[in-house]
Amino acid sequence: MRTILLLFLILLSCTNRNGNNGYENILGPKNIETLDLIVADFEKSILKTNYLNENVSDSYLEFIADYSKSDSKEWVKIPIEIKQRFEKSQLESELYYHPDSVWILPNSSYDRVEEDGIMFLPHQTPYVKARLLDQINSTEKSQVYKYERYYPKINSMTDQDSIIKMISEVRYFNFRGKWYQAIREMENSVGFYKDYAAYKRTGDKQKFYDLIFKQGTLNSSMKRIIVLECLL
Repeated sequence: MRTILLLFLILLSCTNRNGNNGYENILGPKNIETLDLIVADFEKSILKTNYLNENVSDSYLEFIADYSKSDSKEWVKIPIEIKQRFEKSQLESELYYHPDSVWILPNSSYDRVEEDGIMFLPHQTPYVKARLLDQINSTEKSQVYKYERYYPKINSMTDQDSIIKMISEVRYFNFRGKWYQAIREMENSVGFYKDYAAYKRTGDKQKFYDLIFKQGTLNSSMKRIIVLECLL
């Protein structure tokens, strides 16, 4: 009995060091279920359509090879079912957050330097201004905001509501979300997951591609990460 318990503890330790269950536990069952449905949609609508391999890992590797060579990622047309499933899910809010206020200014004379202290350039035509939470400097007791400005072409024929909606949907990485927590957890693991967390610190996509190519055979957790990186 003592030997069995010791083996169990060793296996549990190895699993935790691998980082796999760590990030899945942080995301939680509901988010993992959503992610698995998106992975299944991706394999069915993109991989099986474009890559004729018996081994799905080979199709993932071919996909990454094509993705890494493309200057524009727009060639990956995300199926509507994936887009809708993700945007309606809790998972989306764990990865990203959005501006909480968006409005259109007639010109820069209506603008002002806000609490973030960022100066703005004179602009004679209408543009968009958005407010979002400054996650780095905000605390539970004090909310700090930052402001972004966008300069789409706006004239009398422009549907301003559609412009505001578009800017309201701009994504910012959620440093308070469960996915960021999961990445921090992976920093304490070994192998693929530790290397992936290191890549996220640099943002160098080539390091991510090299990391995937190095694996050869991909487990379900690695496939989820590929979908997160390349589609969502």
